[in-house]
Amino acid sequence: TQPSSDTRLGQTPLAVLQWEDLGCSYKSAAGVRVVLQGVWGGICHGEMHALLGPSGAGKSTLMDMLTQRKQVGG
Repeated sequence: TQPSSDTRLGQTPLAVLQWEDLGCSYKSAAGVRVVLQGVWGGICHGEMHALLGPSGAGKSTLMDMLTQRKQVGG
């Protein structure tokens, strides 16, 4: 694909999706379990990303939050 006009001018392209200081925790009988804390990121037009990590690292939770399948801040 062709780079955006912003990229050709040496400027940073604008993010299509951006998140800052994202976090998620769950309450249980054992207490509060923090699943994500202080997660920052962004995706620009035309970029491809992969999300890797061990089981239980929060990959599905992050994707659910970014796609609004889980409530942020609630």
